[in-house]
Amino acid sequence: MLPSPIPEGAAGFDAGKSPNRVDALLVILAAALYATVALFMVFNGALNIDEGFYGLSSRAAMQGLLPYRDFGFTQPPLFPYINGAVMKLTGFGFIGQRLASALWASLTMALGSAWLWRRRGRLAGLGYVAIMVSGLQWMYFAHIGKTNAIAGFLVLAAVIVLVSRPRIGVQIFATSLLGVVATGCRLPVAPFFVVVWAGLLARNLSPGNLWRAVLWPALFGILLIAPFIAAAPDSFRFWALDIHGESRGVRNWHLDLPSLFPLSPALCLMGLLLPFALLSGRVKVARPLDLVLLGLFVALVCNVLPTGAYPEYPAPFIPSFIFVLSILLADMCTSPRWQSLALMLFVLINLTIRAPIDRAVYGETRKAAEYVRRFQRDSYPFVGSASIVALEAGAPVPDWLVMAPFCCTESIPEGAAAKRHLATPDKIARLMADPRCEVFVMYTLPVRNFVWSMPRFVPISESAVARWKAILSQGYTLEYGDGSYAVFIRRSLYSQPLK
Repeated sequence: MLPSPIPEGAAGFDAGKSPNRVDALLVILAAALYATVALFMVFNGALNIDEGFYGLSSRAAMQGLLPYRDFGFTQPPLFPYINGAVMKLTGFGFIGQRLASALWASLTMALGSAWLWRRRGRLAGLGYVAIMVSGLQWMYFAHIGKTNAIAGFLVLAAVIVLVSRPRIGVQIFATSLLGVVATGCRLPVAPFFVVVWAGLLARNLSPGNLWRAVLWPALFGILLIAPFIAAAPDSFRFWALDIHGESRGVRNWHLDLPSLFPLSPALCLMGLLLPFALLSGRVKVARPLDLVLLGLFVALVCNVLPTGAYPEYPAPFIPSFIFVLSILLADMCTSPRWQSLALMLFVLINLTIRAPIDRAVYGETRKAAEYVRRFQRDSYPFVGSASIVALEAGAPVPDWLVMAPFCCTESIPEGAAAKRHLATPDKIARLMADPRCEVFVMYTLPVRNFVWSMPRFVPISESAVARWKAILSQGYTLEYGDGSYAVFIRRSLYSQPLK
């Protein structure tokens, strides 16, 4: 059984003060700290190239279009709908998408800290917030327009279901639902839920539990994911599965421990200390924490060991790892003084790493979007590799451009490419040369443009790039450029730059 909550005196309550008033003040301060750092990341976090297609796919889903059938999308199908539903409130733009992520990150923070506060005392709850907020790289990745925040929230919700130990039937139902939704948003979280599913079944094996463990995941998968696959099975296989395998040939690097350290230095330190605490007998990982830790470690290995993994891939598991290790820390350090010292150490080591910051990127995106709104007529869709600008401008995009800049192929004939919502270099050239195309927006950084041929991510041929350059030089004028974007307008529409 989990230990009972720490008594109020051990949790650090000040004598002579009303606990309710003190608690309310501390909650407000913790929320203000999180909100300050979160909003800074929302407005100043460096642009991630994937934010464009995540935002456009969410907008397309809210317009009634289906992933795979109507546009390409490199993840399972649920994220555009969940993200899009939130963006209907926050706005379909650069900041609106990041605010949608901030909603899930804030719920993650609130859920973890509230459970720890109630079950392990005030210090554990506040310490969780402090460790998470001071992990600046995690705060960055959780507040950009990607799947990290919602996946992290769903994994933590499943962890809390397990450690709260409701009836086994409730555990199987809840983790099945959360697992299908989480996997339907981000496929690499699936190993965690597979381990949890197998562990729950192995520890509670009975005909009834076996039936539940098979029924609920199958039912939720059939209801939530299968219809998208059935609507376009070939396109689903290409975008959600094949493209990731094909790209491994050029993504031939492997992550090492130093590359993982910046994402959460405190977690790395806690992970290094855990074996010593276990061997010394100071910590015992009892059920169900052992199953949770096993699931998290298996998921971590599956995310970081394959060829071509990026250092941000473990981001959805950081909140749950910190949550579990915070429980163990509270159980080991019964003295508030030692617990406070340990928390200070973890916060300080987190603060040794900075987040990717670009204070100009939001303003630059808004300015590039102004040119699109000013010069491009609504009768012709946005054309360009800088898809985040199309999102910010509210401009229509063709089906093949939703996945820009990962939407061009030289290895698939044009007819077959169109069925998979891809464009060939020739098709892009024709659209650029069409007199109705009055604005072309690309990234300043060359590697972010139409330079990769799908699905293998091999470089586009020099002849295709030369043709695009020739069309730009003959028919367009560079109207605006900055550290993020280059905006070209058709020469026949040339006017003075916006002030």
